[in-house]
Amino acid sequence: MKNASSWFLCGVLSVLCLQAPSMLAKALHASPSMNIVLFLIDDLGWMDLGCQGSSYYQTPHIDSLASQGARFT
Repeated sequence: MKNASSWFLCGVLSVLCLQAPSMLAKALHASPSMNIVLFLIDDLGWMDLGCQGSSYYQTPHIDSLASQGARFT
């Protein structure tokens, strides 16, 4: 029984070692995934942000986030 489990462990480790280079190559050539940031804000009008055209409110940090990403309005 002990001998069989040792052979099984050696087999599993061998398969993992043989698969590691191909898994690493796939990870290196994979396209970067997109990060999603969702702001949930109460009582904010759609024209209250500078990135939406407001000249009354100054929102430079939100404007920089909006210019670097995609906006869904």
